Amino acid sequence: MTALRQRLQRRFWDAHARGWDQMRSEPGVRAQIDAVTRSLGTHLPPGGAVLDLGCGAGQHAIALAAAGFEVTAVDYSAAMLQRARANAVAQGIEVDFRLADLAGDWSPTTAGPFDGAICVSVLQVLQDPSRVLEQLRTILGADGYLLVESVRELGALSRGRHLGPRDRAVNALKSVAVKLRPAAVPAYEPGDIARMLEASAFSVAEVSTYESTFTVLGHKQSR
Repeated sequence: MTALRQRLQRRFWDAHARGWDQMRSEPGVRAQIDAVTRSLGTHLPPGGAVLDLGCGAGQHAIALAAAGFEVTAVDYSAAMLQRARANAVAQGIEVDFRLADLAGDWSPTTAGPFDGAICVSVLQVLQDPSRVLEQLRTILGADGYLLVESVRELGALSRGRHLGPRDRAVNALKSVAVKLRPAAVPAYEPGDIARMLEASAFSVAEVSTYESTFTVLGHKQSR
């Protein structure tokens, strides 16, 4: 990824932080977040260590921490992390939020090994998702689980009913960009994610489908 593209993407997500936070806080979306985090949590030891990769405004990380897990959450948008930290403080939840660029050099190993990891709406914006999956595999424990969530339709998650004019304009620009360069943001199917996980030595433990997204749960295998 070029330095210019990195800067543009970071500025986009910084500008979109408020709208993303509002959308992720809608009751229906929150209910799905709770279901997704429960599906990961049932496979982890109580109080286990979890990494949230690309945490956005922090809703998944906070839900996992509220369930008793020790959560480290990273994102490359400073504005997203600011909202994530504020959300955690407002709910009295402790999460270790960190600034990190997954497309560059990032090293979460200081907080590992992790019992589980969650990666929500991230792989489709990475030029080399297999590299990140390999890195995730190295920092998971021997019995680690990785849950990947991806949208069933690009842009579906960002159509919040209560977004303001600015965020609706941002979403409209994003939709235009996707139509002009569809290959730039691939639309993955569950089978695509499953094959990527298997190529990185994860077995597919579970596939779940929700209104606008799907999840694929991978279990780390020995090589």
